[in-house]
Amino acid sequence: MKDSLKIGAAIIGVMIGAGFASGQEVFLFFTSYGWVGLVGAVISGIAFGLIFMQVGKLGNIMQTTSHEKVINKICGRYLGNVLDIVMTVYLFGILVLMVAGSGTLFDQQFGLPKIVGSLLMVILTILSVNLNMKNILTILAAFTPILLIAIIGLGIYSILTTNLTLVEIESMVDPSQSAAPHWLLGTLLYISMITATGFAMLTVIGGSTEKQKIVNHGGVLGGVGFGVFIVLFHIALMSKFDQIQYVEMPTLLLFAELSPWLGFAMAILIFGMIFNTAVGMLYSFSVRLTRPDHPKFKLRNVYIGGIAFLLSFVGFTKLIGFILPAMGYIGFPLIGGIIISYFRFKEKAREKQPVITEQTN
Repeated sequence: MKDSLKIGAAIIGVMIGAGFASGQEVFLFFTSYGWVGLVGAVISGIAFGLIFMQVGKLGNIMQTTSHEKVINKICGRYLGNVLDIVMTVYLFGILVLMVAGSGTLFDQQFGLPKIVGSLLMVILTILSVNLNMKNILTILAAFTPILLIAIIGLGIYSILTTNLTLVEIESMVDPSQSAAPHWLLGTLLYISMITATGFAMLTVIGGSTEKQKIVNHGGVLGGVGFGVFIVLFHIALMSKFDQIQYVEMPTLLLFAELSPWLGFAMAILIFGMIFNTAVGMLYSFSVRLTRPDHPKFKLRNVYIGGIAFLLSFVGFTKLIGFILPAMGYIGFPLIGGIIISYFRFKEKAREKQPVITEQTN
């Protein structure tokens, strides 16, 4: 159970930066629709539990070190190749987004130039990815318990101190701020986007774990746990809708309202969440291009990180408004392949399955 919890926490750690670290993500896909977004948040949590379990299981069966073989297996050779290319590019896009987000964080909270936060994020991410996989899992899991406590506390505080009625909140809802015209489509886009974000790292986590049962349980815990975070955070944002509606980083604003010291502490925590996702994205992107035991793997991480740093100056809000919804639409075929694979591959222990090995690049 301990190993499953560690995997579940690591999965949440991978998703957290792109999923709701800044608060813009949850607002875009859930809170901007009003209270009906709560239904979408609950649906998402259930879907993530099932999807994360299945993707991790496939990675475990195939003992893969990158997402390529799994995506080709579940989507077919031709569609799989297309999605492989798109997802690989997307992994890099999320990395750029995380670097840009850290710059915005340093600007909003500390009044420092964005280049400081972005550069620090790139350096720490490169150093961490050049560690081995077990160390990366430990890093990814580290912030999850602290975040859970923080989000629960924020949710309770926001509900107890809100001055808004349900009618007032609904009157402030602006459809132009939403990711899609309808809340259900927005929910499906979020599920698809998060699945696409974590797919590569989920397969790697599954492939690096010996027992399939541990991966299955970890996937469910990670998916449902991530859904709980979304629900709690959505409630917190709704309770302070009038304050967070036009803010780049609502999370930071809500904690700063509690106390300047809490705002400072949360800024550090958000940086950690962004860092977690940046590590997952850089590692997943890099292992798709070069095996981790390749002599040039670490050097290429430096090149990739440097390019991400340069592209991050496009701007956090512009990037998040384009990259996340776009990948939501593109990820629908991937979701379809995962659902089909559930019926194609029966639940069996990995040791009873023929192991599909990868050829050395």
